[in-house]
Amino acid sequence: MSTDVTVVCLRGPSGAGKTALAEQLLPLLAARGLRCGYLKRAHHGLDIAGKDSDRLARAGAAAVLVHDATGAALFRQPTADLGALLRLLPPDLDLVLLETFRPERFPMVLCGGVPAEAGETVLAQLDDGPPHPTEAVYRLATMIGTLCRARAVAAAAGPSTRRPHRCAGAVLGRRLAALGAALLELTIPRVDHRLHVIAENDGCAADALMAATGCHPGNRTLRFVYHGKLAATFVDTERDRAVRVWARGDCRALARLRYPEADRHLAQLLTYAEAAEADLFAHRWVPPPPLPGRRRRHVLCPGCEEEVDGDAVTWLGDTGYCQPCAAARVGAALSWEGEPG
Repeated sequence: MSTDVTVVCLRGPSGAGKTALAEQLLPLLAARGLRCGYLKRAHHGLDIAGKDSDRLARAGAAAVLVHDATGAALFRQPTADLGALLRLLPPDLDLVLLETFRPERFPMVLCGGVPAEAGETVLAQLDDGPPHPTEAVYRLATMIGTLCRARAVAAAAGPSTRRPHRCAGAVLGRRLAALGAALLELTIPRVDHRLHVIAENDGCAADALMAATGCHPGNRTLRFVYHGKLAATFVDTERDRAVRVWARGDCRALARLRYPEADRHLAQLLTYAEAAEADLFAHRWVPPPPLPGRRRRHVLCPGCEEEVDGDAVTWLGDTGYCQPCAAARVGAALSWEGEPG
């Protein structure tokens, strides 16, 4: 099974309706085009004692595959490692529903009134059932389908996204990139130097910007001007125009309004994946900023005696300084700690 597959847990005590909920969910998820797998942690035995498959497993077979006209069953040596169990599933699944009686690291649907435990990422809580209310199950199926799409977007930001089921910033970053390119009427990702991006934040959103646009610091088409904002300016160098796009300040409030029952990270992930662009972003056309061109000669700053790229030199009279030394000479106070003073 791919490590990018979405896993959603159904947790609750025996009789809470976990299996019944899965039965209600699976047709709705399949109708959304999702290939679903199912994994259950069970208390009872699986094989039948004394049968050939049981005898051969006890004799030391690492795996026993039993096949008849109704299907096939694969028996492996017991393991409690969830990762190893998930890897036994087919590699082309989009989603795995994991029925469990204990907390796991994946998004969780709580059944039967069981309380959330510390550190759990709660997607939804269903206290009624079985059978569970149709409206609640349909909403949950919609949330899970959106979660699968959002995780695919987050995973596309690259391996540096270490929290793929919670990385709302990666989803927002990719949608920010898509909107900026659409406003400039450019296709992305780019393989040329026509599009330049000036990002105002780092983290997973910046990973997503790079993955979506094809712009990178290495080819001088992506720069960071850190303002601590989820915003970026997109520059079309061929048509000499630029647009700044930023995330609206009420995005988090919108996520909580849309999904009050979900963990806040999951609420943001779901909202950023499905909300309309106008609800998430604003933009303004701006004058094209100066961009780095062919590298100029380097200058040795007399203040710190360090070499400075010619594009970043500040000239005071006939003498070139690095920006910190130039600011110090004209009396400007700089703070590298993020707060004045």
